[in-house]
Amino acid sequence: MLLGWYLDEIIVFLLRTLFRLIRDRNTKTWPRVEGEIHASGRSISFYPTAEITYMYSVNDGRHFGTHERAFFFRNSVEEYTKGFIPNSKVTIRYSADDPDKSFVSVHDQVAPPLWATRYREEDPRI
Repeated sequence: MLLGWYLDEIIVFLLRTLFRLIRDRNTKTWPRVEGEIHASGRSISFYPTAEITYMYSVNDGRHFGTHERAFFFRNSVEEYTKGFIPNSKVTIRYSADDPDKSFVSVHDQVAPPLWATRYREEDPRI
C-alpha cells in the first residue's frame, strides 16, 4: 500500500517536471521582458509545488502570470521560493501573439550567489 502511494508521488513529480521542461523549450524563442514578483510560496495542492505570481508590461498593457514548479520534497519548495522575493525583478518570456501567455524559466534569471543572500539575511546593514 505504501509503495503505491510513493509510486504515485514519483509519477506525478516526473510528469509535472517533464511538462515544465517541454514548455521551457517551446518558449525559448519568445521575447523577454522584466517583470516584478508579486508573491511567492507553496501552493495549496497535495503535491509540493512552488507558486510565484508576477506582473509584467508589454505594449503599455499590464499582464499577470503564475510560475509553478513541482518538487519531490516540501522543504525544497521553501528553499526555491526564497529566491523569488516580492517586489524584486524577474525575467518573463511572453508570447508575441498573445502577451497574456507567459513563462518564467529559471535559466533566464540572474540572481546573487546563495552565500550573499544568506549573509544579507543575517546582517540587515548590507
